[in-house]
Amino acid sequence: MPPNLRDLALPHIYGHHVNEDEVEEVLTNSGEDRPGRDGSRVAIGQTQDGRYLIATILLALGGPPLLAIVAKPMLGDSPSVAMALPFDLILWGLLVIILVVVVRVERQPLASIGLKSLGWPTIMWSLGLAFTITFVLAPAMTRFVERSGLPGYEHGLQRLLELPAWYRVFLAFTAGVVEESLYRGYAVERLASLTGSYWFGGLIAVLAFGLAHIPGWGIGPALVAFGTGAVTTLFYMWKRDLLAIIIAHIIGDIVSLVLLPPASPR
Repeated sequence: MPPNLRDLALPHIYGHHVNEDEVEEVLTNSGEDRPGRDGSRVAIGQTQDGRYLIATILLALGGPPLLAIVAKPMLGDSPSVAMALPFDLILWGLLVIILVVVVRVERQPLASIGLKSLGWPTIMWSLGLAFTITFVLAPAMTRFVERSGLPGYEHGLQRLLELPAWYRVFLAFTAGVVEESLYRGYAVERLASLTGSYWFGGLIAVLAFGLAHIPGWGIGPALVAFGTGAVTTLFYMWKRDLLAIIIAHIIGDIVSLVLLPPASPR
């Protein structure tokens, strides 16, 4: 704490992204309240915004796999557009909820989850990521999974390739926009805020991203998702450019699902 604040005997909130209203909320509704050193008071509690934060993180990380668990037995092995579309729209609905929370509840700009204006650096990074992941990393990890004797993408791909090409393009946009916004932009930033560490927040987001692929794709593809998710998460922590990752994901899935099937999707 700077000397001028210490001399004024103000609460120790400087540099901790805590305002006076939040301090008062904890002091009046503390879970633990005990004497501290030198006549100070130690109060531990959670603000209303903190409770929203935990709830929305759980929604962002757990919503997609829960939806996949519900959808899988209903869609079966030969899903139609009419059957699959409502579940994809629900994914978009989850994203809308998270964005509303960011803007209206957290009162943060969308830049707080890595969304920035489109420029040439973003375009170039997205193309580089798309090429590296789609043609180098994902195929290499897929071969590793297959050699390990684990099931790969074949069954899931077969179901998707029965859908019209236009709908597969829509799926590519859905996966790129929704997954990256939830598991990269929002999850990494808010988990870092919650844990105090971008590395720990990024690790949790990567693990959740991989596990989220198990209900819909299986263990093998989930391992591939761990690898691709780790690369995109590291890129996000480096550049804080969510739009570049979204574009790269969309390009990769369009290549895999539409242009060059049956290459493995990301």
